[in-house]
Amino acid sequence: MLYVRRVAVFVPQSRLNVEELRDPLELTDVQVQLYRRFLGMRRIAVAPEHSVLEMLTATGEAALAGADRAGVRYLIHAHTMQHAVPDSAELLARLREKLGLEHTRSFALSHQNCAAGLYTLRLAASLLRTERTASTALLLGGEKVLSPLVQQNAGLTLLGEAAAGWLVGGERPGHEVLSVAYRVLSGFHEVFGMTDEARRRYERAYIPTIAEVAREAAEAAGTSPGQVGLILPHNVNRLFLQQFGRALGVPGERVFTDNVSELGHCFCADPFINLSSALTAGLLRTGDLALLVSAGLGATFSAAVIRVGEEVGTSVGEVPGT
Repeated sequence: MLYVRRVAVFVPQSRLNVEELRDPLELTDVQVQLYRRFLGMRRIAVAPEHSVLEMLTATGEAALAGADRAGVRYLIHAHTMQHAVPDSAELLARLREKLGLEHTRSFALSHQNCAAGLYTLRLAASLLRTERTASTALLLGGEKVLSPLVQQNAGLTLLGEAAAGWLVGGERPGHEVLSVAYRVLSGFHEVFGMTDEARRRYERAYIPTIAEVAREAAEAAGTSPGQVGLILPHNVNRLFLQQFGRALGVPGERVFTDNVSELGHCFCADPFINLSSALTAGLLRTGDLALLVSAGLGATFSAAVIRVGEEVGTSVGEVPGT
């Protein structure tokens, strides 16, 4: 069994209004109104004063607060873009040093794109089975927008800059991970190079597939989407999330969308940022079930069901950079 022992997030205070993205992204007035009025995206989180290393270090420190760092066996950085920083930056080596985890095995995960964050739960559970019971893994998700092409993400959403960290282990306390489901539709692997026909097929397949994966995770946990307390999806856009809720047959208020309009889609960190927000707002209580869902271009889909456990500490808001 796997437990999320602590969740921490880095959400910068700086924002850009969608109108401010008109020139850098070469958006038309119609596109600006599309993002605001139909997709529900008003502002995007930006972290101009913080590097990826600073964001992840701050989040990692918060996630590790009070933990036995000698027992952390793995450090995994999930990111959407295959290169979050130049190779010469030696990101993981510097992270281990700053977090006091020089003894820890570390690697990055990116080919699942925005579904990579949730996929780390499945991966960590497998890795920790061979370790001592008290061993833990520090999982991080976060990166920065590298180009205007990336920020629009195929015109479906606008990407923001934030990070999340989740410390997991095989023992309580924490939020119990009851299931993880994952699926790949490899026919859409060309992403930005897809033909118009392939893109239309992807858009038609998106909602049915992510709903199927969410149901698969719920069934594996012995429940159904209608029985979970809250659904915590990625912040792709409000229109898609409304359609997703209808496909699952759950009321719209059970799908958490509060951060869509304020943060944008923060790569693979979204479900954990939303989990932290929901816990802090009191929308989830001990014993409640939550369904975390995400999807990535390529196309990848992942979902996980957790049972909310003891409050082991969450951190919401900006964590100062180092």
